[in-house]
Amino acid sequence: MIEELTDALIGICRQFGAVERTAICCGDVNVAQCVALQFLKTRAQTVSALADYMGVTRGSATKLADGMEEKGWIERVRDHEDGRRVLLKLSPAGVKLAGELRGRTEFLVNATVSNLG
Repeated sequence: MIEELTDALIGICRQFGAVERTAICCGDVNVAQCVALQFLKTRAQTVSALADYMGVTRGSATKLADGMEEKGWIERVRDHEDGRRVLLKLSPAGVKLAGELRGRTEFLVNATVSNLG
């Protein structure tokens, strides 16, 4: 039983790794942007929080945010509680894109789980 479960989990991981760049994050969105969009979907975050979540440096997270801001997917806003802090927030276009990407991911998960049985 455990061997079958292990094989199934390895298969799922391989399938996601093989198709995530085309099935989940395609077109103008790369994998890092896809992860960042999903992280920012629930609430505005600092660059530091994004860097910590993604396991990258603040400089890398800043560069990622700069590119996403240029594409109109995020906005930088001042924190209402601490005006010195700048938060990354999804723009309306970013909210729409994050939802579309989430839908693609859920479709892929459903298809993968359906193939296990």
